[in-house]
Amino acid sequence: MRFCRCLRGELYRVFHTPTFLLVLLLLSALALVDGILAYREYRQNLENALTNIPMGENGAFQELPFLQTTTLYNSWIGGHPNSVAGLIFIYACPVYASLAYSWTYLSEEQNGYVRILVAKVGKRPYYFCKHFAVFFAGALSALLPMLVSLLLVACLIPAYRPSVEMALYYQVGSASLLRDLYFSHPLAATLCNVGEITLFAGLWATVPLAVSYFVKNRFIALFAPYLVLLFLVASAGRALVYRSFLETSIFNYLQLTGTSLTQSPWMLLGQMGALLILPLAATWGKGSLADVL
Repeated sequence: MRFCRCLRGELYRVFHTPTFLLVLLLLSALALVDGILAYREYRQNLENALTNIPMGENGAFQELPFLQTTTLYNSWIGGHPNSVAGLIFIYACPVYASLAYSWTYLSEEQNGYVRILVAKVGKRPYYFCKHFAVFFAGALSALLPMLVSLLLVACLIPAYRPSVEMALYYQVGSASLLRDLYFSHPLAATLCNVGEITLFAGLWATVPLAVSYFVKNRFIALFAPYLVLLFLVASAGRALVYRSFLETSIFNYLQLTGTSLTQSPWMLLGQMGALLILPLAATWGKGSLADVL
């Protein structure tokens, strides 16, 4: 009962936290801009086809118009190849997921609010409620802008089914985990990609929370893990790319496009599992031995 009350309070504060609302606003605006740019690409492709490709007496194109090179599935912000907005959305994911709500623990600890809640509901319920709320806020900060992007692009660009013969235009590599699903059931592949990004954003948001148990500087707790991640991604890539041709960058697993290395489901599960287990273990320890940690 105390756990439920504490969890409701945390979720209420998520939706009333200015940084969470600001992150949603900025990312939704980014999704809108990317959708408009994708629509301009589609319109240009359509106008070129209508202008340059002759049509027969029955109104059909006499040559293949290549209209399906631009489709819903390669125009939303998570699957838009060579899109600056898409790259920002993916590579900045750890930043905005952390800014959404991860910083609130240090703020509550500094103003004494943690001690009040711990006295009311207990250590373990408080820390696990905080952990879940941070995960929820981080996941939602990525999910809602992606839904905005999908809905906008679905209203502007037809959902042509991707063709394997035109794979070059979609830039979905032959080694991508979702390649076969992308060409056979593109909507399912898109939803799987949305789920991957959402899960990563939620899990990563708990990393700064776990770091803040030990580091009391808010800037370091929020951004040092991201810098460490970038270092590990770059180091692992340089160490393994010429030996095993195995994709190690979590960012390339989150993108449907742009990778030529072999993607392994075990690599993805291992990285996601580490993001789940390590912060959760820190939260468990903090809730059990708060005076020590």
